[in-house]
Amino acid sequence: MSTRNSRPNKQTARERLRAEREQQTKTEKVPYSAEGMTALASFTFVRHIDGLRYTFARDGERNGRPAYRRTDGNVWCVRSPTDGWHCEIADGLVTAHPLNSHADEPEPPTTVWRSFKNDRSYLYDLQPLAPEA
Repeated sequence: MSTRNSRPNKQTARERLRAEREQQTKTEKVPYSAEGMTALASFTFVRHIDGLRYTFARDGERNGRPAYRRTDGNVWCVRSPTDGWHCEIADGLVTAHPLNSHADEPEPPTTVWRSFKNDRSYLYDLQPLAPEA
């Protein structure tokens, strides 16, 4: 009888995701030019399981790319050279990454994102918000 824990190690999953993203970055780099580019002003993450929404608004830049802060808290969506696009909390802990996306896109990719919170993980769709008229 095995006493192995059947739940995957969260750190191992994060390390695996980081390794996948590093491999994507090594194999395919897309140059970025701010010339003529307009960044999203805001977007919403919509949770798959229950439709819960979190809105992020543009708030400056980090590493030469737009930075976005969640409108109801201190969660950031930013791009770094090592992690690509991701969400992080105030102490720099990475809490979400896009799935199946190139790490060097000029703005957060409109795709499915996976979050990590304590022992839970959720899937979200990133949906751009239309500019107000």
